Amino acid sequence: MVRDIIIEQLGGGTLGVFLYYWLGFSSDVNSAVQYGVKAKKICSSCTDFSPSASCYQDFCGSTSYGNDATVSGLLMIPTDNTSGNVLSGLLKGVVWSHTTIANTSGAPSERFAGFTTNSDGDANILSLILMASNGHVGIAPDNLGYGESYNFYKSYIIKKAYQTSSIPLWLKAQQLIATETSCGTELANNVVVAGYSEGGYGAVATADAMHCMGVDVIKMLSGAGPLQTASYAVMRIHEDIKLGIYPPSRMHYLVLFGSAYSINPDLENVNPTSSPAQAAQLLLADSWVDSAGVTKTITDTISLSTEGASDDEMRNYLNSYPNDPLGVFDQRVDAWIDLAIAESDDDPCRNISRDKTDTNLICDVLLENDFRDHLQSLTDYPFELCHSEEDKTVAIENSRMLDLTSSTGVLEVVDGDHDTAGTYCIRRFVNFLQSQDFISVTPTSSGICSTTTKLATTTTTTTTPTTTTTPTTTTTTQTTTTTTTTTTPTTTAPTTTTTITSASGLYNFTDFEDGMGGWIDGGNDARRSQIDIPSCPNNNFCVRLRDDCGSSSSIEIEFDNVEDYDALKVEFTFVAMGFESGEDFFVDYDDGSEYTEAGTWMVGNDFANDEVKRDVPVEIRPADGFSDKGVKIRFRCDASGNNDRVYIDDIKITSVVD
Repeated sequence: MVRDIIIEQLGGGTLGVFLYYWLGFSSDVNSAVQYGVKAKKICSSCTDFSPSASCYQDFCGSTSYGNDATVSGLLMIPTDNTSGNVLSGLLKGVVWSHTTIANTSGAPSERFAGFTTNSDGDANILSLILMASNGHVGIAPDNLGYGESYNFYKSYIIKKAYQTSSIPLWLKAQQLIATETSCGTELANNVVVAGYSEGGYGAVATADAMHCMGVDVIKMLSGAGPLQTASYAVMRIHEDIKLGIYPPSRMHYLVLFGSAYSINPDLENVNPTSSPAQAAQLLLADSWVDSAGVTKTITDTISLSTEGASDDEMRNYLNSYPNDPLGVFDQRVDAWIDLAIAESDDDPCRNISRDKTDTNLICDVLLENDFRDHLQSLTDYPFELCHSEEDKTVAIENSRMLDLTSSTGVLEVVDGDHDTAGTYCIRRFVNFLQSQDFISVTPTSSGICSTTTKLATTTTTTTTPTTTTTPTTTTTTQTTTTTTTTTTPTTTAPTTTTTITSASGLYNFTDFEDGMGGWIDGGNDARRSQIDIPSCPNNNFCVRLRDDCGSSSSIEIEFDNVEDYDALKVEFTFVAMGFESGEDFFVDYDDGSEYTEAGTWMVGNDFANDEVKRDVPVEIRPADGFSDKGVKIRFRCDASGNNDRVYIDDIKITSVVD
């Protein structure tokens, strides 16, 4: 469901007071909050786009891990306080890279579903609200391994993963805003990229990718990021844990970091490709024995990350080895770092005289994901690093030990521990959006609304035929206390799944009572479940689709030998819940090249929420006829969140010969 955050809810005094207690902000919050915000979950994938920028292949090419993932994130669009309409014109963008999250379901787009001003106050959501309510389009990527890409490995502090997670969402947001507003509003080709802690690292990676894609990076703002992965980020944490001064509340970072650098197939230490051949050098130990004498394996450790364990569960796992939580790491790496610390070598991977027999591949990937050289020579756009001397979570040396004299960057030192410093850094980020340095930048068009633009998705959308939204023959209203009477289809159908191909043509019927009946669900947002029976139009099994995450929000079936038919007629029953104005769902078909829309049903125009529609017809009739490659038929939800659902039942497909 689209969440409209208007000024009476999260604007003016209300948001100002709330953020005063959360961030210690005062009057500058009220001046920042100028507009309401429309928020929705967005999904995209590297494979949805084919831009001309060659660097796109670096993080979204066919060999990049996660290029086929459905990535998701939270999109916030500013709205007029009076009308509630989206602001018109060219709007600059803000991309917020979130702080460290352990649990897979803790991503911004997931957390926002239950967000209120009376909640515990999610720092990532509040930061994005602040930035978007200043009149800009805000995007917070969930990151690889979270949200819709939950079945991919988390890739903590791996540069390419943040780029793979953010750039497709930026392209999708440009397309979505232009489409939904008929180009009355456009996400401009100008962006501010910001983030704190892990997000500070992600902001550097994302800004670099934005720039190479031709986006004008107005400024990059990075707070307390572990920017020097090959030196201070690893060395200081290692040393502080040995000294017993590393914050216990952050111990779960070890699991996330160790797992990422032991399982992501893009990394040379995980998947060596160099010659002569070398064995993998994983960061995690193959096994270790906890204080109870129980042997733990690398699989046990990695599963905590991949299966979405909470930060408490990760910390408890490490606490079972209380004498040395670093025992979770390969002991050859541990001993190598210990020796470097003892010899006051803060940069052992770059020290050519240090022996790296057991660590050369690990050093290679740490250096590959290290931002020292990049930031020290960066002059393409201005940037600010924000850090505190008192930070024991991410040592200030990550920022302070960068020589920025030949760059366009500055370091601002603030007070407080990691969390307290975060409030000051985020405040600086918000204040920048109100500065003349930002306001004076004239937004430029991305070309998304131009007929000459080359930034189009690889899926071609055609105009929906007028026959595809024909009113249904039967309409009833579903309530929680009334059982809806089933109307028998005009052609008598069996009570389960039947497919008949004969001289008289094709006949397929599915009511989902005994399974999916040949339909394939595309992912996490499509399912057949007993849980949904009370919501199904016939109060028995059906398929639930939700959100707008492409194939993940769809079901699909395929038929061969259809070239002798002129058309296929699809009829179905459905009921939708939670759809907001302008949200819809589709029937698509692919007759051998790419998906094309056959029918669209929009809330308010073609149906109302909680209204059962029966025997809804749509005809699939390719202009050049069906090919000998067969045809795929797909139902796809195009809403905006997990609470936007359409329940589909009694799908009948018959062939048509003119």
